[in-house]
Amino acid sequence: MLLKISGLLPSNFLTENIFIIGIAIATVLLSLGLADLINSMRDEKEKAQAKVLRIQKEATENLEKKVNERTRELKVANEKLKEIDRIKSNFFANVSHEIRTPLTLMLSPIESYLQGDYKKEISRDFFENLYRNSLRLLKLINNL
Repeated sequence: MLLKISGLLPSNFLTENIFIIGIAIATVLLSLGLADLINSMRDEKEKAQAKVLRIQKEATENLEKKVNERTRELKVANEKLKEIDRIKSNFFANVSHEIRTPLTLMLSPIESYLQGDYKKEISRDFFENLYRNSLRLLKLINNL
């Protein structure tokens, strides 16, 4: 009104352009509102992305812990299996050795007798039976 009275604005300027001025003000206010909404949405998106990254990181860490724990368990189990295999191998080697020694001591004189190296008469059937059974036992031990 003061501008009209002072003559700076023509009397019909406001009335003619009020609609355009209103639209301009509404557009500016709407733009500011949209900008604020866009900023809010961007902040929410960044927070959501940060949350997803945190969840992924936690899941990855948990998975890595489980993998490491399972790897340790498998390593311990593998070491136990190696120890059991070593004990088994030693057992069979000892059993084989302990049984072979007396068999060798039995078989050697019997072979000598059967080849005629001994002059003293002993029942040949006894030695043949002993020899046959000794060979059978040796074969079983070799199969072990």
